[in-house]
Amino acid sequence: MDDDPLAPENIAARFPRIEVPGTNRAAYQLTSGNATNYPLYYFIPSLSRDSRYLVHHRAGDGQVQLHRLDLLTGENLALTAADDPNAGWMPWDNDPGKGILDHRSVLNVARNEVIYFAHGEAHAVHLDTLVDRFLFRLPAGRIATGQNCVSPDGRFFFYIHHDARLEALIHATKPHARHLSVGTELVRYDLDSGESHLVIRLNSPFHHVHPCGDHHLVFSSPALEKAPLMTDYDGGWFTQLRTQDGEGRTTCHYAATQRGLHYELTDHSPTKTGLLCPSTHRRCEFSCPPMESLHVGFDPQGLRFTVDGLQGDSGRALYSLANLSPKGEPEWSLLCGPWINYGTSGQKTHSHPRFTPCGRWIQMVAGDPTSKTNHIFLLNVSDVPPSRGLPAYAAESDISNINQK
Repeated sequence: MDDDPLAPENIAARFPRIEVPGTNRAAYQLTSGNATNYPLYYFIPSLSRDSRYLVHHRAGDGQVQLHRLDLLTGENLALTAADDPNAGWMPWDNDPGKGILDHRSVLNVARNEVIYFAHGEAHAVHLDTLVDRFLFRLPAGRIATGQNCVSPDGRFFFYIHHDARLEALIHATKPHARHLSVGTELVRYDLDSGESHLVIRLNSPFHHVHPCGDHHLVFSSPALEKAPLMTDYDGGWFTQLRTQDGEGRTTCHYAATQRGLHYELTDHSPTKTGLLCPSTHRRCEFSCPPMESLHVGFDPQGLRFTVDGLQGDSGRALYSLANLSPKGEPEWSLLCGPWINYGTSGQKTHSHPRFTPCGRWIQMVAGDPTSKTNHIFLLNVSDVPPSRGLPAYAAESDISNINQK
């Protein structure tokens, strides 16, 4: 048997196969049971460098913890046993109870450890040794509020934190008043020296940060303006990469790929998706299949562009861009769905599709009708070709262009 954990024969030997709704494409269910399982947020990786381990959340029985799934053996074990009573990522998801801070953990692929927050402290757990080490404590009265990241070389941990009192007063109970928040900070923590550096401070919450090449970050979204913002590792400045269009379309989700920034445009019909070169700001935009709660998928190589969203009460559907005509008319191909996700709302009901490093699979979340909970699946997309017809600049928009500025 191939020693590649993601080799089709290895996955087929360890995990149950299903045919997905809509297309009968093959998928393999990686997790099961009465708890909800979901990866780290899909802007960042959940697979270890050798693709053997999948790091994921398990939320059930009043708590949320991190787990490690061994794709070669099928063994699943808990990495954390935290009991922070304020684990929920409010207001963007339902409250899981106690545990690690939900949705705010980061896999450091280069160093084979996962970083998490609990009780105002950051810790790192090594995926092989399972040793849990203390990193640092947040300043008094602060709470980690964002979906965080590490630099590709593994040296820097970037995290977002906010005033804990304001977070409790505004974020959780009055999300419409988020603009009243002050003093959100994006910080760079050096995992070698232990030194911290303030990158950005804004009088507005923001919630996502992930790398854009080796020296830059993209983050979002201020309370009054959904948009992708960019800065570098030193900070002290940022720029907005895509403002509203004349009809008020804005961007919430975006993926920093090797071929540019892939993003969606919502808040006005028809919804659109686009590809943007961060170094030149050139972009192309085109319409999406009719869906609500639209998310772009994430192919780190930028070869295959996908979108997913709700289609009525039937669940979420996932489409791949087959071709973009010279006139900007897209041809979309259905990969799966509608596929039901259980739960009323929040992050745990989203598919969050992300291509694996080998490109054979899409890692995604969907519902299991036997338990009526959501679980992690690998969708076989080995036959899906790269998206055709994208503008020439897309292939040239290597993020290294930015690094020379």
